[in-house]
Amino acid sequence: MRTIQQDERFVHVTDCKILGLYRKVPKIFGGWKIDISYKEDDEDLFPKYFSILIDQVKFGDELLDADFKDGETRLCYTNGMTDIDIFKRKNGHVIYYSVHDGSYVYFFFSDEEFEKLKNWLELENK
Repeated sequence: MRTIQQDERFVHVTDCKILGLYRKVPKIFGGWKIDISYKEDDEDLFPKYFSILIDQVKFGDELLDADFKDGETRLCYTNGMTDIDIFKRKNGHVIYYSVHDGSYVYFFFSDEEFEKLKNWLELENK
């Protein structure tokens, strides 16, 4: 469900699902794409879709090495001028997405849902 906090600049999107993780080809140039789905309202029949692009090669290795258990770990990436941060929050994970100052979207995932990213990266590295 999509909820807007006190001010429309800050949008929290809860109960997100990770649909896919893709590496840009060729991988020596780097870049990743994370596909997300969510329902704006509990009554929605069909979900909304959103893709997050990351332009750093390091994303895959850093995510695999990240230890979010301490609550202090925060991974920071970009896609052009877009800021993307990944961190642990209470009983889930968050991908923070900001295209510019004045627009801040927080995608919230359960721990189990977020674990898909690590599982897929581990499979790719075998």
